[in-house]
Amino acid sequence: MSSSLTLEQAFEACQMNKTAWLDRKAELTAAEQEYQELLLDDTHQVPADYRHCVT
Repeated sequence: MSSSLTLEQAFEACQMNKTAWLDRKAELTAAEQEYQELLLDDTHQVPADYRHCVT
């Protein structure tokens, strides 16, 4: 019976790791999107004469 408990614990740990990984992946996607939006905002706010300095 102890082996089924061990398998259950392994499954639960796997599910927790999967959930944590998916959470981090979603956070990274949101951060990347926010970063891209900030870059676009910065490009639009810089006067055209100075845009060569931003890149």
